[in-house]
Amino acid sequence: MKALLAVPAMLIAMNAAADCPAKRPTEAPEMPAVATASKADMAAAQAATQTYVDSVVDFLNCRNYAMHDVEYNYFVEAAYSAAQTYNDMLREYQQRDALASN
Repeated sequence: MKALLAVPAMLIAMNAAADCPAKRPTEAPEMPAVATASKADMAAAQAATQTYVDSVVDFLNCRNYAMHDVEYNYFVEAAYSAAQTYNDMLREYQQRDALASN
């Protein structure tokens, strides 16, 4: 009886995964060198990081039920790491910019 219930549930889950529009996120974006970055470089890095994090969130929301915990945690960590890297670079850029304006 359980097998009879499990098969339709699995087919529904597989069909839902096929309809998922989100694609597997690519690698995290490259960050500019803080020592030479301009305001435009930092704005582009922010946009690229936000796009990457959004793509990870969309992918996880779409595939969450059909994904192993290890893979899910990998993508969560990748998004967190990309955002943290950008935040650290922004902090360094702001410190450099503050010193240059004095």
